[in-house]
Amino acid sequence: MNTKILLLENDEDAFARLATYLETAGYLTDNIIRVTNITDIHRYGRESLYLILADINNCRVSKEECLKTIQDVFPYTPIIVLTAYDDGATATYAIKQGAQDCLVKEEIDARSLRKAITFAVERLRVAANYSRLFSENPVPIYIYETETLRFLAVNNAALSQYMYTRDEMLSKTALDIRPEEDWERFKFLSSNLPDAYFDAGTWRHIRKNGEVFHVHIYAHATTFAGKNASMVMAIDVENKIRAEAEASRKARQ
Repeated sequence: MNTKILLLENDEDAFARLATYLETAGYLTDNIIRVTNITDIHRYGRESLYLILADINNCRVSKEECLKTIQDVFPYTPIIVLTAYDDGATATYAIKQGAQDCLVKEEIDARSLRKAITFAVERLRVAANYSRLFSENPVPIYIYETETLRFLAVNNAALSQYMYTRDEMLSKTALDIRPEEDWERFKFLSSNLPDAYFDAGTWRHIRKNGEVFHVHIYAHATTFAGKNASMVMAIDVENKIRAEAEASRKARQ
């Protein structure tokens, strides 16, 4: 079993204590990789890691840049953020940005550290399962930021429905897939979404090739990557709309 742990810590005493706790908890000394600077993270980008322990408040860049760099290099590795002070702010920020836990260094011992590592690995596994449910769901789903309306996440079915690549769609806003005359109605709905799934009815959407088609929308307010957001299911009902229109036309005849 791979139990390599990368430890980002530039304080010698703190590193020595943490290394001792890890060894006492059963992790081999040879499997502990220490880095003292966030730039050194890139040197280990090809390593298969079990966990990352990182003091993001003391890595020579902002905590935002530090955590983002770690997540970019190791997107599938659980992260436990370390902090010297129990101010709550670092923990809140770290968890909202996707870290699996945040520990105050002075409160750590071998037993609590092993428990935290076990839980962090399991949390990421569960989160990965939910992420797979999202990405591979056959129903087109996307998440956009409430304030800017910019797309934050889109699943594979949504990319197929709107004919964009992931990068293309993530560079757009929820307005870009709607006719301009529907924008005000959409903005009103978006700012008043409930927390529970809401049947928003039928709307017109636009594919990349300019084709306008009808979708049935189910949506709710949520939080994603620390941002106020909306999650939307957009089910293509164009064929149904056309069939109903044709049936109505024949009935009139």
